[in-house]
Amino acid sequence: MAARPRAAPATCSTWPFDPMRHSLILLPLVLAACSTAPMTSPSLAERLQQHGFDTTSLVVQIEDPTGDVFRLDVAAGDAIATWMRLRPLTDELGHYPVVCSDESGTLLELPELNEDSPAQIKASAESIDAADWLAAREADDPEYYGEVESGEWDPDLGPNPANWTIPFDLDGAPLDEVWIALVPTTSPWEALAHLRYGHWNECPPSAAHVAVHRSWHERFGAEVVAVSGDTVEMRVTRPPSGEEACGALAREQFLYSGGDLVFQGAETLGTLASLLNGSGYWFFWWD
Repeated sequence: MAARPRAAPATCSTWPFDPMRHSLILLPLVLAACSTAPMTSPSLAERLQQHGFDTTSLVVQIEDPTGDVFRLDVAAGDAIATWMRLRPLTDELGHYPVVCSDESGTLLELPELNEDSPAQIKASAESIDAADWLAAREADDPEYYGEVESGEWDPDLGPNPANWTIPFDLDGAPLDEVWIALVPTTSPWEALAHLRYGHWNECPPSAAHVAVHRSWHERFGAEVVAVSGDTVEMRVTRPPSGEEACGALAREQFLYSGGDLVFQGAETLGTLASLLNGSGYWFFWWD
């Protein structure tokens, strides 16, 4: 009896197509591909909206390849309260808030006047020791800085109250145009680098601002809250107390301000030191 010829083994091309079977085979592959696809992170506007902020006015204020500075318009009377709401969200948003006003137009001109990028400013600040920079500033003009009066320590004079001035005019009326700059950093001491702040008259260069603010943040928990074209206001979470500590800080602030804080304000180092005693608010301006 002749042997029956063996059937050729089936190949993929000869299998009948079963839609249900093939869909069950492919489904796990599709799901695996979807699970590894990158997720699109929410935009800054979406993250702000999740926390109840009105982002209708949100625009890019300063363009930069390493991170744009955004502008969120606010009512002057609500500016500080809005900053207080935004500050705890810095890490989540990836942006640090700064209340801004600019009656003179100086603040908005600074990015064009200062050629260094925020990245260059921060890199320069890394090589600056704040104490050395302040000492060098005094050494550059010992006659000018040597004219300051020591004055007396008065423990009953301080602390200086938090009298936020930037959202208001000289008469205390709310300004028409106030906004919060959302700068692309989570480090408060880097805020002025992204605004490219400084480098006119006695106002320090941007990198010096960063170095000094870093030192003050580490020691006292100081951080920028508000700026205008010639003024910086800071919140301080661990202010110094006592004559020695406040006296040393008063000297630093006197030099940082180019003398204006005493010569045109407190009048003596002792008075400034007394006002700094336990104060959670610092104020600077430059002519």
